[in-house]
Amino acid sequence: MNFNRIAGLAGLATYAFLVIEMGRLWIAPDVSDVQRIQTLSVMMAFEFIMVHSGVFMAVFPKKMSLFLFVPFYAAFAFAMNAMTPGNTILYLYCAIVFFRMRFAFSDPNSEDKNRAMGMSLAAVMTYFFLVLGFAIGSEAVPELGLTQQFLIESGYIETVKGGGIFVDKPNVPMALGVVYFSLIALWEIKIYRLFEHPTKTAD
Repeated sequence: MNFNRIAGLAGLATYAFLVIEMGRLWIAPDVSDVQRIQTLSVMMAFEFIMVHSGVFMAVFPKKMSLFLFVPFYAAFAFAMNAMTPGNTILYLYCAIVFFRMRFAFSDPNSEDKNRAMGMSLAAVMTYFFLVLGFAIGSEAVPELGLTQQFLIESGYIETVKGGGIFVDKPNVPMALGVVYFSLIALWEIKIYRLFEHPTKTAD
């Protein structure tokens, strides 16, 4: 099993963790989860900027990826981390970007590059249409455990920074995250064929 395949499977595990965690926070949050809700809400708001990272790592030369894009995304992760309590977002995004930029640590062939570009396009389009749909239909997204009463009693309203739909209505980014990362995992399985036997064309 080659490095890209291992990284792809590890990426699926990360997406599964995010789906489970965001689903839990949406359905049955606890007072102690306020920071995690804030962190994941910010992460979903900035996912559009990060989602295209995989294609850059595949199509640009390895040196440019390692010395330009890797520091850029690392700096971006630190900037996002500063906007949220704790270091959870830093750890999560470092993991996600690492899996997406795995081509920077190997010599991808043309098929791998095409798959990376296809995955990046699928992720961008998926995110765009989901965000548009969730923004328009935000009132229809069930609050479940993230009721206004919970947000007040837990101290979320007092501690949250900034504003906007992802901050004011955390049930929206939690629901969005559950759907988005589920679809991204399915796209990765389909495009990268992670559960198929490697072919002889793989380098």
